[in-house]
Amino acid sequence: MQERTIDSDNKPNYEAIGRCKLLKEKIAKLIIQRSESADKLSDEIMHLKGHPYSGEYFIPKFDIDYIHKLLEKIAVVNTELVQTVNKFNFYCQDASELPLKFTLSHRKSVRECGRAGSIIGMS
Repeated sequence: MQERTIDSDNKPNYEAIGRCKLLKEKIAKLIIQRSESADKLSDEIMHLKGHPYSGEYFIPKFDIDYIHKLLEKIAVVNTELVQTVNKFNFYCQDASELPLKFTLSHRKSVRECGRAGSIIGMS
């Protein structure tokens, strides 16, 4: 990563502002990609629950390969998202932007997640 250049004249750092703008756009796209993959994973899991009382006699097939593929895609996109957020945070101060932070799901506490926070780029 490049070294920060701080303008001592308090002039806007247009390079940092431009980088942050592009990085924010990339972050938004990555969040959408991750969310779409998570939705597919959720749909697949809901399919496994089936409808035992619907009168239909079928057992949903558990496709572990498809689930692994979805999880891998989420992990790859998430890694790129963490790296992009880190780049944004590197330039944000020079661009007069607030840093971005990752948060845990409102349904999970730090204790429930154990070390998962370190996997998704949290400290």
